[in-house]
Amino acid sequence: MSKLVAAAVLLAALVRPACAQLCPLEEAMHRLEDNNVHLKADLTEKQKPILRDLDELSAKSPPPSGAVDQAQQLRARLIKLQMTYATNSGYLRDARAIAKTADVAYELRNGRVVDSHSRDQFYSKVAFLALVSAGPGTISDLAGVAEGECSVDAGLTARERLELKSDNTKAHVAAVHELDAISQRYGLKGDNFNWIERIPDAQTKKHARTLVANFKDMDAVITYVKMLESLRGINRTALMMSDVNQDDVNQSTTEEELSKRFGQTWDALVKASGDAKLMTYDRILAMIAQTISSDNLIEAPRQESAARQAR
Repeated sequence: MSKLVAAAVLLAALVRPACAQLCPLEEAMHRLEDNNVHLKADLTEKQKPILRDLDELSAKSPPPSGAVDQAQQLRARLIKLQMTYATNSGYLRDARAIAKTADVAYELRNGRVVDSHSRDQFYSKVAFLALVSAGPGTISDLAGVAEGECSVDAGLTARERLELKSDNTKAHVAAVHELDAISQRYGLKGDNFNWIERIPDAQTKKHARTLVANFKDMDAVITYVKMLESLRGINRTALMMSDVNQDDVNQSTTEEELSKRFGQTWDALVKASGDAKLMTYDRILAMIAQTISSDNLIEAPRQESAARQAR
């Protein structure tokens, strides 16, 4: 992409309305973490009577009529509570990875080179995949977030706006406008500003060279914003997956039905969509899930025990 085209993309983003006040990404993550803690406590409380009933049922000898069916129903309720936490903590894991990747993307934008042995290497890889998935084209609508919203999407959008509204970026765009006017004045064209050397007026040529030198990090700005845009897409995909999985939990009436449905509905939806970008985002989320454990996978062995001890 030539720098003139890149600047035009930035300009299109700059002139869009962006009036909504959005919370920082750090605040959005803090709220997600708090919500997960409260959900875990609530679900642990709801497990207590179920575990008590299971204990009482198993203690009866001989087992009463219908004991097997009753036990299955109780186990199904218990597993639905646990899978609700699993679904929520799964999204929290994805959101943490997305937020960390956004931090690393900012450091990459400022020239950091991530060492292959660094703990941030994985997030650097996610950032690169996010950039590749963005592909060519314009930056999407930065005003597409509700006013006052505090979410991961809003936090990422806030970072985009901060970058695009910076004095440095505005100076880049202004410089490109001036260069465009110079090229039209002399009827000169070409990528990479090679046409500057054909400007007949020495003073104008010198000024044009200065303008180009002053926005040499234009590509870094474009790369960073495109990374953030794709991270927004990955986050929206993670939210959709979480909603579909939770719906599987809500709609299931037995343990067997839940085991057959959970995750399968989402996989079928992605395949049926024919949406290449959605499939790419889904693969990135799968990579995150394979690399980073969610809280429920770490805490599940202790959760039921804690509920038993506390009742």
